[in-house]
Amino acid sequence: MASRADLILFDGYFFSPEREECVAEAMAIKNGAILALGSEEDVRKFYGPGTHVIDLEGRAVLPGLSDSHVHGLALGRSLGWADLSDAISISELIERLRERLKALKAHEWLVGFGWDHERF
Repeated sequence: MASRADLILFDGYFFSPEREECVAEAMAIKNGAILALGSEEDVRKFYGPGTHVIDLEGRAVLPGLSDSHVHGLALGRSLGWADLSDAISISELIERLRERLKALKAHEWLVGFGWDHERF
């Protein structure tokens, strides 16, 4: 007898980073681990009386996008910062900061990132 899933997701598109196309239409999960990934028929055998079932209504499931270590907010904020990562002299660093400062409004912070003091 197959192990019973805590959660089954069906009617979805499940993708893998190794492949460009959809790899499955349903997933069974137990204790936070994937039990099965395949067709709805393949996954149905993991259903039990305590299994929570979610109809994804054709939505996609992508791996890793809920990783708590993804720095999406920091990346978004850094788009307005001065990139100092490849500055090769103090004068170049100062010039980059001056250029960024020109784009700022009054009372906005001048923020830079990527300074490597070992380069000077």
